[in-house]
Amino acid sequence: MITKTNIDQGHAFDWGKTSPDFAVYRPGYPASFYTVLQALGIGTRGQDILDLGTGTGVLARAFAKQGACVIALDIAEAQIDAARHLAIQEHLTVHFATCAAEEAEFYPRSFDIISCGQSWLYFDTQRMIPLVKTWLKPGGKLVLTHLSWLPRKDTIAQAPEQLILRYNPHWSDADFPGSRTIQHAWSRQDFRLVTYHAYEEGIPFTRDS
Repeated sequence: MITKTNIDQGHAFDWGKTSPDFAVYRPGYPASFYTVLQALGIGTRGQDILDLGTGTGVLARAFAKQGACVIALDIAEAQIDAARHLAIQEHLTVHFATCAAEEAEFYPRSFDIISCGQSWLYFDTQRMIPLVKTWLKPGGKLVLTHLSWLPRKDTIAQAPEQLILRYNPHWSDADFPGSRTIQHAWSRQDFRLVTYHAYEEGIPFTRDS
């Protein structure tokens, strides 16, 4: 269970409860997303990658499929169980572990890339920033990624938001307009922004999904 004062008014939440649905229905990033990352030298063959807050291993499995050596962590055991199951189905080697990112221990200069798919907001940045800087190799990159639905442009994205708001009327991320902060204040002192990319792409769904 996680509690953050700036998320859900401080109510505890457990992403592990979503694992069965995430493993089946959450589509992950489109193929074009990984083409962009590879053009930036992220997720290439032989790279040592640490994926934090991996969830069901969406990024970790994709990087492993591209030939990277991947370690992936998540605090929710059910998420890691689902990630392992999916990796086995896809005949991929990823080293998964149930662990809070802030409690992980690795040798200095272990990773070319440290990735975070929609999970950095859950971490204690005061603890994570020194760890990330220690774990990255010289020239290594911290990569933060997001996939956000656009309810103002798509009725499929609108419908589940209305359902969520029936049960959680104070949900602060409803009606996302599509804009993002290019560089957050927490990063300016310790990191140099190398590049920022944002683009829109239609993702097809079946009636069942």
